[in-house]
Amino acid sequence: MSVTTTADRKIDEAKDSIENARKALLEVVEGDIWGAGDYNETYTDLLYDSIKKLDKMKRKL
Repeated sequence: MSVTTTADRKIDEAKDSIENARKALLEVVEGDIWGAGDYNETYTDLLYDSIKKLDKMKRKL
């Protein structure tokens, strides 16, 4: 029998939020909805770094 604690639910909520943020960043970078071509690669690299950090945080949960 498994018991789900408040902490377990909060961890699941955090993982969902991280995944939603990751998807949003990928959509921005890969979808070119904001005119990424108008900016230098440094800005795009920073967005990809943010995605990597989100992945790292999700693994730690």
